[in-house]
Amino acid sequence: MKYQRATMSFTSPTTATTFCDSASLDDFEVERLDSLYYWVYQVSFPILVFIGVLANVLNLVVLTRPRMRNKTYRWMRALAMADMALCLLTIPVCLSNGGHGATAYSTALYYSLFGWSVSIGAQIFSYYLMVWFAYDRFLAVCRHAEYRDSQRREVFNRRVAGTLAGVAALYLPTVLVGRVCQEASGGWLPIDGYSEQRIHGWYRVYSWVREVISRLVPAVLITVCNIKITLKLRQLRSVRESFISGISPARREKERRLVFLLFWVTALFYVYNTPVTVFYVVFLDQNILDSHRIDHADYWVLVFGALSNLLQMLGNVSNFVLYFLVNPDFHRTLQALLGVRAADDAADADSNRSTVRRTQSLNATQPERGAKDDLSDSGIDQPTDLPAEDARL
Repeated sequence: MKYQRATMSFTSPTTATTFCDSASLDDFEVERLDSLYYWVYQVSFPILVFIGVLANVLNLVVLTRPRMRNKTYRWMRALAMADMALCLLTIPVCLSNGGHGATAYSTALYYSLFGWSVSIGAQIFSYYLMVWFAYDRFLAVCRHAEYRDSQRREVFNRRVAGTLAGVAALYLPTVLVGRVCQEASGGWLPIDGYSEQRIHGWYRVYSWVREVISRLVPAVLITVCNIKITLKLRQLRSVRESFISGISPARREKERRLVFLLFWVTALFYVYNTPVTVFYVVFLDQNILDSHRIDHADYWVLVFGALSNLLQMLGNVSNFVLYFLVNPDFHRTLQALLGVRAADDAADADSNRSTVRRTQSLNATQPERGAKDDLSDSGIDQPTDLPAEDARL
């Protein structure tokens, strides 16, 4: 495999062919990089893609069961479809970086325009679906009046379509700057929107703005929503302890579990995305590299780039654990789908407990019941004494 930094020049006004003037790594570094790219793009990435597709097909099967078709799980279904599309769009990236690069002009053109750009765009779309899901849960806990209006189908469709259009518009310049150059050997080399040769002038400013909107903004929004949910739940707990004699161990455990989940959703988002953000913003900016006398084709820079992309992909695959496997409704439905008898028994027991709790709440005031309805429809496993206890995150 050959690793090159390509610069481009036109041979004459009468030809549109762009030729690559490149500097290769030495043989020792090429050998080490071949080994790294083999384990990252030909072994690790395909495993993650396989797991991601399999997990999200399973997600969609479970989420389309009758008991999971309510509006609470719409965002989870959308997230599963986006993550599965991301896995499929990552396959060309694995091929191009795993020794199966462009052999024809048309293939090189696809890699230069759509290879990384479309794959990363799908990833950012998934991030913003996570933001909408966090915002939906925030409304359910903190803004009951606004939550009811947000659950209308047209609102959901408008948010999904608007997010998709916004991400497409954000990554359009990344697609349009892609070029193909021809090597001296006659082969074709894609120069995409993430090549350091493209990052100068207006595109340098755009690339910074793109990464801020793509990664920093979703991280901040998810953090703010989850912090506000946690603070609201603690406030409700304090109020509850002031007016009633105690809190059941089951309620304490649910509160602990939810706060723990919110913490890990937020923390892992930063863990998975910080390295790749640094790589795209710093190590693909030729001005920054030149000021620190760093070569973009340096072996350790390429190692950092490969591993940061792998970590980013791992983050999307881990959504299966964070958003699905820890969900009690999802867990029970999956067990029932697999024919596990204990799942049906647990569901029956929960149904009986829910009936008892609703019977005990008949003396509640009308405003209290309205708040309860909002929360029970929220899909959040509420650690409060409101009868939202059957609802799940």
